[in-house]
Amino acid sequence: MTPKHLIAPAFIAVVGLLSCSTHDCQKALEKENQELKHEIKNLKRQIGAYSFRPVVVAKSSKVKVGEEYIADVSLAMVDTTHPPIVIIGKWDSVTHEFISSGDTLKYDKEFEGTVFREKATLKGKRQWAGKIIQQIDERNNEYGFNMNYEVVNN
Repeated sequence: MTPKHLIAPAFIAVVGLLSCSTHDCQKALEKENQELKHEIKNLKRQIGAYSFRPVVVAKSSKVKVGEEYIADVSLAMVDTTHPPIVIIGKWDSVTHEFISSGDTLKYDKEFEGTVFREKATLKGKRQWAGKIIQQIDERNNEYGFNMNYEVVNN
């Protein structure tokens, strides 16, 4: 999986190396060739650090005849060397600030995601919220969310 934008410079360096006649020229091209090989190796290592996973969220699992089935389809990417941290809590309805419950979800490499589990003990509507913190370019980026579900009898 060599990035295409690096193939041409590497090829040029190799061709230059073959056509270069002076010792200094050959040394310079060999050094450039080694640097390109090192850059390609680092890019391959970086690409291997990402986990990709399709995410499909249906607007509803039941559709009446004549209605449309609608689903949001996207691709989630996680940097497994800096996986996201998910903090569980709630959003204050007045200040709109996030209030942490103290629970933190960890990235599960086997599942390739972060899983929230809650045992349903009482019927009724439930709400939970959280904040995803993802480190990108040495900055913490925060993404808040709210979720609702309903517990019903069998």
